[in-house]
Order: sequence, then C-alpha cells, then structure tokens
Amino acid sequence: MPANPVSNGLELPIHTPRRISVVGMKGGVGKTTMAIMLATAAARARREQVLLLDADTTYGSLMLRMGIAPVASSHDIAQMGDPGSLDVLAGAISRNNDGVWVLPTGRTPAQSAAFGEATYVQAMRAVYRHFPITVSDCGAGMAGTLMQRVISASHSLVIATAPSMDSVLASHNALQWLDSIGYEALARRSIVAIGNVDINNPRIDLAEARQRFAPLCRAVVTIPSDPHLAPGSHLRYDALAAPTVRAAHDLAANVLEAALSVP
Repeated sequence: MPANPVSNGLELPIHTPRRISVVGMKGGVGKTTMAIMLATAAARARREQVLLLDADTTYGSLMLRMGIAPVASSHDIAQMGDPGSLDVLAGAISRNNDGVWVLPTGRTPAQSAAFGEATYVQAMRAVYRHFPITVSDCGAGMAGTLMQRVISASHSLVIATAPSMDSVLASHNALQWLDSIGYEALARRSIVAIGNVDINNPRIDLAEARQRFAPLCRAVVTIPSDPHLAPGSHLRYDALAAPTVRAAHDLAANVLEAALSVP
C-alpha cells in the first residue's frame, strides 16, 4: 500500500482556533471512526484542548464510540452562551482520558433531530475560542442548510471514503461539487481518507485513486483495516494496531497543516 503523505502539521503553532469537519457522502464509510482518531491523535500529540463536536442529527454513535456519557448537549451550550472560561465549560462538556472534549447534538434522539443551523452557530460561538482545534463529526451528505453552515465555517475537510469504486466516485463528485458552488479553495484543503483498507489485498487500485484525486484535493490518506474497529463499539486508541495509529497521526497532521494554511 502506498505510504501516506508526510506532514509536520501536528508541530505547527496555532494562533487562532481551527475548525475541521469530517464528512462523507453516505453512512457506513467510517466518518465517526476517523473523527475520533483525528481528534485523539491531535490531542495526544499537541496536549492542547481539542473539541469533538457531533453534527449528526440522527443521534449517531459518537458518545458510544467515545465510551463516555453526555453531560450537556449543543442545545444546552447554545442556550448558555460563552461562559467566559474553560473552567465553567468543563462542568458541562464530557472529556475522555485522552483529553478529547465531546459535545453531542442532543442528549436524546428528539433533541438531536432538532439540531439545526441556528443551534450550531450559537453553540460554536459559545465554545470556539476555548478550543484551538474543533473536529465536527457530520452526518451523511453535504446538502442542507446545516451542512452548508458547517462547511462554510471549516478551515479544512476530511472526506471519509470506503475502499470501493462507488464510494471513491461519490467523494470525487463531492469535490467537484464543492468547486462548482464556490468552495474550490476549501476543496484543495480537503483530505480524502480511505478507511478500512486491507493492506495485503486492497479492493481498489490505491495508486489510481490517488492520481484521480490529486487535482481536486490536498492529499489522500489510507486507514488500514483493524480488528479493534470492526465491532463498532468503544474505540480505545491504545487498542489500535501500530499501522492504524500511524495512519491516524498522518491524517491529523495533514488535515491540520491544511487548516493552518489559511488565516
């Protein structure tokens, strides 16, 4: 399997907070897995505050995968507003042992379903300045007013892709769509992340995929298949195989470098 691109992004200084969004054209392509690995790799490498924000209105599996219970939701934080200090936020936002703070769309499915553009904007205003890095775990697709707002607020995107021709094509089309609606610069700062890749027998031609994506995005990163990720339960970073950890580090470094390439 071709090596992932080398980046020193995790060593670069952050002068103003960066917002990174993990998107995918359909469910089941590993968005939440990649968002967790990206946020964890960044938190471990930098020892800075990293927020993992759930932007999925379908009451996704983020909290389950993180192994922690929600304290407050984005609705609660939006109503509270910026408390003025991280110490106050610390009583309302869950945090795991890796130092990743996690904010769900809702504490119930109904509350998640009600998460929309206005709540996202108000919640981000409340937390933005307290976290040098915010990673948003988005729902499937990029249509709708909520996703338009999330995309427009992002310094870089991770486009999660399964190792299949239809998923690669959908991601390729998404990058072209970003170009067509005025987000060409953001597309060029995007990282395509191909997950669950069988190192010994990849289902697609990875070299061809990299060549196809090269004119449209910043880099392509591959995440190898890992037995620990297969059950879709609590993701424990220390239980990942060494190649998976290296890939998570590569993903975080590349996307942060891309996010820091703009003011």
